[in-house]
Amino acid sequence: MKKIQIKFIINNKQSLFTFQGEGHTFGNFIRFNLKNMEEIEFSGYNVPHPSENLMNIRIISKISFNHISLLISAIKISGEFLVLMNNIFLVTFENYSRVYL
Repeated sequence: MKKIQIKFIINNKQSLFTFQGEGHTFGNFIRFNLKNMEEIEFSGYNVPHPSENLMNIRIISKISFNHISLLISAIKISGEFLVLMNNIFLVTFENYSRVYL
């Protein structure tokens, strides 16, 4: 099975993406990033069943829009955030080790 599958697109305003091997952490983070985009009317995610290794993200836009590009933008924002958090962690750890170690 592929990592991402596009389940359906209706009127270019609604789509459902299925991710293989992802869970609540990734789903909530992407949903939050999508929710903050002005083109998005609704974004949500669900994990159909705990024994299934699937996570779904639903996107409904205000106007006809390419949902794949919106999803990619949300993932890029997530990646940039993770790099920022990693840098903050490293600086904090370096400062702590200089003072206390």
